[in-house]
Amino acid sequence: MTHGPVKRHHPKSTLAQKAARPGGVMAETAIAAATKNLAGMRGESEKVLLDTLDALDALIVNARDGKLAETALAETEAAAIRIYALAGMFEMRPLARAALSLAGLVALLKEAGKQDVSGVVVHTQAMRLLAPHEAPVAADEEAKIFQGLARMRAHYAARKD
Repeated sequence: MTHGPVKRHHPKSTLAQKAARPGGVMAETAIAAATKNLAGMRGESEKVLLDTLDALDALIVNARDGKLAETALAETEAAAIRIYALAGMFEMRPLARAALSLAGLVALLKEAGKQDVSGVVVHTQAMRLLAPHEAPVAADEEAKIFQGLARMRAHYAARKD
């Protein structure tokens, strides 16, 4: 018994049908709307940044004998990542760079089995100076801040051996 070719029916999804229709929003219009929406979220995001810095301060205050608890170290890492993401989203490059440096420091501390709070203190102070509510830091002062953070990371990198 010979059968002819099998006919298959592939129904189009609603999304495929909508995508095939002409029209829509121009890319420039969509980008402008997204930029406007993002700008509207900046104030709330700055509050989250400052609250996160406050949370880091609380972790520092609660350190015992100059050491962070393991849970506090994990919270510090999460705070650094949160600050990095928000600062990066709003093009606060120096703040994002300092947060990334803090995340790197936490990684070094974990790798070395250390829980020293001093590096977290220095990084938190640096991020406060670079926070959006503060007056802009001059380029030469910003360079000094990042040199200091690099020295702090190098100190802990040297101690891991």
